[in-house]
Amino acid sequence: MNKQSRVGIVAGVLLALVPICATVEARAMNTPDVVGILPAVSVTGDAPAETRAEAGWMASYGGGATQWLSADEVRRRMAISDPSGALAREAREQIWRNGSVDAATAARLCKVLDVGAVLSLRVDRWETAERRGMVAMTASLNGADGPELWSASDAAGYGHRELPDVDAQEHPDHRTCAAYSTLLARWAMQLPAWAQEELVSSVIPGLPVD
Repeated sequence: MNKQSRVGIVAGVLLALVPICATVEARAMNTPDVVGILPAVSVTGDAPAETRAEAGWMASYGGGATQWLSADEVRRRMAISDPSGALAREAREQIWRNGSVDAATAARLCKVLDVGAVLSLRVDRWETAERRGMVAMTASLNGADGPELWSASDAAGYGHRELPDVDAQEHPDHRTCAAYSTLLARWAMQLPAWAQEELVSSVIPGLPVD
């Protein structure tokens, strides 16, 4: 094979790879316009903690460029699409067991909800222990075609035993909510670039965070 023939073959291979590389790059740069927050799941069945987890995520990240579909709206759309509740139960069971939905379920949920990705939230711990708010969470994002885009599992605490609960009567769950805010702040720069929004909420002032 002469040099000119070899050059021609190499050029042909490179040209053939161009559309493939362009497709991979497009997928990598694909940013979901809307992300659905799936109903949170607590491993202990703590309904108030589930509500606070959903609301806390929206309060922290909802003011940025990424549009987050609230868990309440997700419930409404799922109920319309599947009145039997089978899809909602399957999603809840998967999140309880694994901290996320599997690829097939994520793809189905994205189609049903008309979103580009879904967020799973599992409350692994939400309690006050020795006057400290203790929260542990598992979270994951799945894209419309199923794959996991991001996941994290972490814990945070707030407050100290020797400090008085000055606002405990007004906000009985203030230390756990503050611990969750601390955790969300920690995750802010770990999220995919398109979801790294400045936190809107802040931790409760006046108590040390550790």
